[in-house]
Amino acid sequence: MYLALALVFALIVAVFAVQNDVPVSVRFLAWGFETSLVIVILGSAVLGALMVGLPGLFRQLSLRLKLREVQSRLRRSEDELAHSRAEVVRQAAEYQAQKPGAGGRGAKEAAPKEATPKEAGREEKA
Repeated sequence: MYLALALVFALIVAVFAVQNDVPVSVRFLAWGFETSLVIVILGSAVLGALMVGLPGLFRQLSLRLKLREVQSRLRRSEDELAHSRAEVVRQAAEYQAQKPGAGGRGAKEAAPKEATPKEAGREEKA
């Protein structure tokens, strides 16, 4: 949309410049020369566009470089996180394998639970 508006504005300036084709005397500081008004109008429009556009272009390039750097840091952080998670899983598996008892369970979990006298009484009634 922005580009379309810029093109329409450039077309309007060009039509205006061509319709005002008269010789003019231009003076700037110590210089002075005669030229067509078309050249003055188009030259002014081009210089104005450059003065507005170049800082924006440099800012956009700077932001693009910064984005690339941040994306690279993000990828490194994600890789580091994946490596850390894999290390935690590996250490958890080693820990479970080192625990005494059946199937890597602790001795307390591996032994069958004995019924308390209260529970034994309930089972006999049923």
